[in-house]
Amino acid sequence: MQFLIRRSVLILVLVLTTCGPTTIPALSPTPLPTSLPTPTATALLTLGNWHDMIYHEQMSQVVLVNGGPENGKSSTAPVELWGWAGKQWTLLSADPNGPQWRNFASVAYDSKRKALVLYGGLTAEQDFEDTWEWNGQSWICANKCE
Repeated sequence: MQFLIRRSVLILVLVLTTCGPTTIPALSPTPLPTSLPTPTATALLTLGNWHDMIYHEQMSQVVLVNGGPENGKSSTAPVELWGWAGKQWTLLSADPNGPQWRNFASVAYDSKRKALVLYGGLTAEQDFEDTWEWNGQSWICANKCE
């Protein structure tokens, strides 16, 4: 009987030890910006109906893919890429030879090939099934571009 009690107590201690509270490391909060980002003097960032952000490893900055025509833009205008390096937004690309504005495209960064990849999307007039790559300087059609 004593063996069963000792065994039960040992099991209870083990369970309580493994299920007990864990230590949570103290995290220091990210400082909030003191002001909103200032757009570049040559271009004004106005978000379209759809946009997405990725981290472009090769450029070491966040890239905003601004798509979906907003007021004053043609639906055939190029997709805009904006960079955030910690101080302000900078227009990186509005290449007329790249993809045109669209909503709901998929965007990812391919670290093996060091390229931002944009696939598909749609407008009121068209569904896109194209794939584009941006290497940090220019757009390259990878598949089914018009």
